[in-house]
Amino acid sequence: MTFAWTAQRAAVAHVAHRAMPTVGLVAALVVTVLGLPAPTQAQPARSRDPAARVQLIVKSAHILDDHDWHSEGDLQLEAKLLRCSATDTCFPGNDGMAGLTDHLELFDASSDETVPLNVVIPKLGDQGHSGYDLSERAGYPMYAGAEYLLWLDMYDTDDELDPAGVRWEYLGRIYVWLTPGNDWGVGSYTPRSFWTDGGPADYYLDFEIRRTPLPDLRAREIRSFDAGGLQYRCVVVDNVGSEPSGLFQLGIRDSGVPLSRTPTLPALEVGASTEHCVLLSELGDGQRELSFAIDEARQVPEMDEANNRIALVVDRTASPTPGPTPMPTPSAARSDLTISAIEVNGRTPDGKDDCKDGKNDVTAVVKNTGNANAGAFAVSLAVDKVEVGSESAPGLDAGQEREVRFEHVRLKKGQRTLTATVDPAKRVAEADEANNTLTVTAACKDDD
Repeated sequence: MTFAWTAQRAAVAHVAHRAMPTVGLVAALVVTVLGLPAPTQAQPARSRDPAARVQLIVKSAHILDDHDWHSEGDLQLEAKLLRCSATDTCFPGNDGMAGLTDHLELFDASSDETVPLNVVIPKLGDQGHSGYDLSERAGYPMYAGAEYLLWLDMYDTDDELDPAGVRWEYLGRIYVWLTPGNDWGVGSYTPRSFWTDGGPADYYLDFEIRRTPLPDLRAREIRSFDAGGLQYRCVVVDNVGSEPSGLFQLGIRDSGVPLSRTPTLPALEVGASTEHCVLLSELGDGQRELSFAIDEARQVPEMDEANNRIALVVDRTASPTPGPTPMPTPSAARSDLTISAIEVNGRTPDGKDDCKDGKNDVTAVVKNTGNANAGAFAVSLAVDKVEVGSESAPGLDAGQEREVRFEHVRLKKGQRTLTATVDPAKRVAEADEANNTLTVTAACKDDD
């Protein structure tokens, strides 16, 4: 069954945003998602990266007629997401990709009754569905260059006849278009259902389409700076989403060839930024493209996957032919930040009775063992290899120490591994970048 584009749009206009009376619905939900788009060349990053992710939140509904003559109706709502092609047709059937259905518990409802639902669709849990890149947490992926039709139908599942001996189980339909032009349908809706001929049908539905609340890691810029005779190029990463990000990896390429290291960057709170730097000496000679790609493995679901890559062309002059050995010159002054100690509740852990099961104060002692002052830096703290916080410090003179405090760190009973890292984003030019981490073991007991 194929519906013409123009006819569907007219049907949508007929029911859009009609006021909902103070009354009720329904039912159970069957979610069917069909025909998500194939990769296209229009994607600025990767062809399968969504331009947005959305969720449908079905709040409540009002049943005008439950179509059940002897008892409450056993109602079922079916939601389908249909991909609309460039030939102005939408496909409610299988267009080459397997369908996906999610059954929820059925609900009873009588005529003129309001039933609260408060259901998030797609309701697949956090495990997702690899064939469609779907989960309740990640929502529906919306791809650039495509348009979608959200199609809602309601049925009475009772198998009984009306007084005229007719089975009349269908309660009507609601359409919503999800397109780039209407911000993928984001907004609140209270439409009345309609029959396929456009006439008003037998229920109202109260629902919202929203951008899925997720982190959004954005490669904002590549900045340049020189320090100690060395040239750096640094990518600045922001979290412009609505949720914290968790740890994520950064892919770095020299004219398409990955560098040997794939750094893991710290978790970013909403609105926070971090930075990672590359020495130009890590790149080959001549004109090179230095590119950074955030979360290439797509381990972090995001509101927008198309803003994760940034590139810069740099020109590295080929190394000159070796000449006479120059006279040695004194080494440039460089800072060198290290973690000299980790303390729990004011003392160095000895693995016996160091902390309590609950909130504890952890202090990282940072020392600058170099011969130059260090500028502002950050210190991150991980418990059992999971980052729990990051604190900043204004700077540190050569040969000096500073305590960086993490308050109310939650530690569980048993042996806990604490790891502190100074300057995890490599923002400070140092004499030695390999001595920035210290790990200790603490024994936590019950809080008596």
